Amino acid sequence: MKTKIYLGCFLAASLLAATTSCSGFLDEDPKGKMAPDNYFTCQADLDNSINTIYEKLNQTQSWTNPMYPQWQGDDMTANPGSNKQAVAALDGFSSDGANKGVTDAWNQHYGLIKACNFVLEGADKTPTSEVEKNIARGNALYWRAYGYFYLVRVFGPLPLITSTSLSVQDCGLSSVEQVYDQIVKDLEEAEKLLPIKYESAPRNHDGIDAWVTKQATQATLSAVYMAMAGYPLNKGKAYYQLAAQKAKAVIDNNSTYGFYLDDNWSHVYSIAHNYNKETLVGIDNNWANGSWDHDSELTSCNRFEGLGDGGWGDSWGEV
Repeated sequence: MKTKIYLGCFLAASLLAATTSCSGFLDEDPKGKMAPDNYFTCQADLDNSINTIYEKLNQTQSWTNPMYPQWQGDDMTANPGSNKQAVAALDGFSSDGANKGVTDAWNQHYGLIKACNFVLEGADKTPTSEVEKNIARGNALYWRAYGYFYLVRVFGPLPLITSTSLSVQDCGLSSVEQVYDQIVKDLEEAEKLLPIKYESAPRNHDGIDAWVTKQATQATLSAVYMAMAGYPLNKGKAYYQLAAQKAKAVIDNNSTYGFYLDDNWSHVYSIAHNYNKETLVGIDNNWANGSWDHDSELTSCNRFEGLGDGGWGDSWGEV
């Protein structure tokens, strides 16, 4: 599953409003904002709201952003030179709240979650078929779960936001277990709603599904159960068994789902073989991001330099 990305940005000038008198009158210009009360009036509105989810997802995957939690593990180390001081701080567990990687990870994933909540609140109001509503809700549930799965492993206890009427500032911290319970709930519901395959562009292109599918949800549930089995929840054997069951469902149905291992390992990381049948969950960063082309996405900058197409040399494997 991969998706084409359309990029955008949203800026808010909240500081000025916060410093004005309570008795003052605020005139707002709402152009460019999606208002739930007058949105979701047709299928195009619903599709555009899902496109926004994937745009927010792209922001979490661009440049070296996806690699920040990897540098905190035992399998990779960061380049301490050049402009990589923030990365080196993460690698050495010496970062603070001002670290760009920390703030980006937090803000981008909560931006993704907010976009998902917007779809979940509007899908049922859209005058369209139940099939289309289910597809929209399934996509939103999946990517909300994905956002929380990333955040809970990096930050631990989190504000658990499931409504557009709430912000991070409105909520206290939910425990790690409460966050995982919401992740599982979202993924289990998404598995029931999502199709195995999409039939037409832009949902399907180049032989791959651009929007998330049922089998991607099963594979992700397997990873979530594995995480819950170990630290910090330590749920043990029962959850390893749940993980195995979901993984087996994907493996046993590979001919139906269309998943196959590539005979050439280097193809998995090759731009020339970008759309391959080995990808369970993928994000198709095929649109220029600002002043950068594909090498600012999860492609060249994070590839091993010896595989061709360069690589930025931001990290190396640890022994």
